[in-house]
Amino acid sequence: MATCPKCGYEWQSKATAAWITCPGCQRKFRRPPTTVTVLARNTPLSTRCAVCDRAFIFLNCCKVDDSPAFICDDCLERPV
Repeated sequence: MATCPKCGYEWQSKATAAWITCPGCQRKFRRPPTTVTVLARNTPLSTRCAVCDRAFIFLNCCKVDDSPAFICDDCLERPV
């Protein structure tokens, strides 16, 4: 989720660049850092990692910018 510091407009941004542009007022600003909160570690699941898409038996239940995600240990150790 991105919030413009000038006009306060909020939107879901999938931008990966260092700078993003507000669709409301066209102001450019730095992309906010991604917040990852680990809710449970090594949970037995038969699904894929949300970051690298590899299949794992044990994944970490996380919240990424207030959205649920299952992330492997390797991807949690990498900087986002």
